[in-house]
Amino acid sequence: MLSSLRANGQRLGVCTSKLRSNAVNILEHFELIHYFELVSGPATPQPKSQQLQELRATGTIREDALMIGDRAVDLQAARSNSLRNAGVLWGYGDREELEAEGPTHLFASPEELTERLQR
Repeated sequence: MLSSLRANGQRLGVCTSKLRSNAVNILEHFELIHYFELVSGPATPQPKSQQLQELRATGTIREDALMIGDRAVDLQAARSNSLRNAGVLWGYGDREELEAEGPTHLFASPEELTERLQR
C-alpha cells in the first residue's frame, strides 16, 4: 500500500501520539521510514488535535490533507482541524467506534484505501 501510494505521487506522513523518537525508531526497525516525508510526534505528551493544529499553522500540512486513523481520537483530531478523515478497520479501533465519528471514508482493507486514493 505505501509503495503504491508513493509511486502514485501521494505525500505520506505520520502523526502519532507516541514520542517522535519512538515513532522514528519503529519505522526504521520495520524499514518503513523512507515512505514518509514527515513523522510528527510530540516531545512531551500532547493531544493529537494540537499536533495537527501546529502542522497546519506552519504549512507542513495543507487544508486538503486526509488524516487516516484506526481510532476515534484520530478522526476527532482531524475534524477539530477541519481536515477530511478516514477510518481504517485493520488497526485497533472497530467499525462501531469509527462509524460513531462519521468519517469522510471508512476502509476495510489496505487495498480498498489504495484503490480509492489512486483515483
